[in-house]
Amino acid sequence: MKLTDRERSVLDFIRSYLKEHGHSPSVREICKGLGLKSPGSMYKVLSSLRRKGALAMEGGKRRTVRLKKWGNGPAIPVLGRIAAGPPLAASQEIIDELPCDPTLFGASQCFGVVVKGDSMIERHISPGDIAIIEPSTQPVQGMIAAVMVEGIIHEATLKIVKWDDESIRLISANPAYPPMEFRGEERARVRLLGRLVGIIRRTP
Repeated sequence: MKLTDRERSVLDFIRSYLKEHGHSPSVREICKGLGLKSPGSMYKVLSSLRRKGALAMEGGKRRTVRLKKWGNGPAIPVLGRIAAGPPLAASQEIIDELPCDPTLFGASQCFGVVVKGDSMIERHISPGDIAIIEPSTQPVQGMIAAVMVEGIIHEATLKIVKWDDESIRLISANPAYPPMEFRGEERARVRLLGRLVGIIRRTP
């Protein structure tokens, strides 16, 4: 598939925006980000990208731009903000795709999340890494898992999970961040998305 320089710059902007914000940009946000004044000319570029199979666009919504999968081989979706449903549900926002087979990580299916912050730095997991997660809601003693906590952690983050009959503890691999402990009914606030099965570090 041959793209023009303008089309490639638009795709690069959409991909960067998705990674930073966790949702797709509007047409006006694309124009602003690329220093363009005319939404009309941008619609022409987006329409061309759609015809070439690089984008999907939906009518009737403000944020309509979606990246499409390149190629027909197996891939691992990298998710933005994860909503209330299962991580691999169709409603989740895919910000990128890794062209590799989940079986390389010993899983039949998995997804990626971009690591933010340095809370797992002592496990050699750095900001910008892509954490590969096998979906699971069952805690395993001492595992590193992608978790969310209602009212506290609204985006998927990595933590070491330790638990017993009374509490669940979420532990960082950085002494600057104290453990978080949830007891009794508060345990229901913790949502386990899956266990860490691999890390991909992308070089600039």
